[in-house]
Amino acid sequence: MKTMYTRLFRSLIIVLAVIGLLAAGKPDKPRLPEPKYEVRVEKDLMVPMRDGVNMATDIYFPVGLDRAPVVLSRTPYGKSRAIGGSDGKALAGQGYIFIVQDVRGRFKSGGEFYPFLYDGDDGRDMIAWIQQQPWFDGKLGTTGASYLGATQWFQAPDADIT
Repeated sequence: MKTMYTRLFRSLIIVLAVIGLLAAGKPDKPRLPEPKYEVRVEKDLMVPMRDGVNMATDIYFPVGLDRAPVVLSRTPYGKSRAIGGSDGKALAGQGYIFIVQDVRGRFKSGGEFYPFLYDGDDGRDMIAWIQQQPWFDGKLGTTGASYLGATQWFQAPDADIT
């Protein structure tokens, strides 16, 4: 008799736990702050590297700012994919210029793709190009994980950035 009540009690606890988990549902998706700026996008701008190879680049500008900080991301996965569009609009909407570039030999960028081989020089060339632009306010950040994170490490040594 005691065993039957123990089983019944355990079953009741399990049922209540399942009901509690189902009632809790999924956590809310984090919300981005409302955009402060409209966004203008320049797509497929070809930026030349030191050896003349052109890199396909998209730039997301916050409308109404003459100068702004820049966030740079360089990717072999396609600049129009996850790190591009929605991230670019979100960052530009908050007052940052977001630049995403296909690395050498990928998608619309020129040259041949050899993983990591040119990422240091190309990244430093891209930083030098950004520093010459009238809309650059002197503040530069980079973003990305995995290969995109590696491009940040490769471009950092000897880059003239603060």
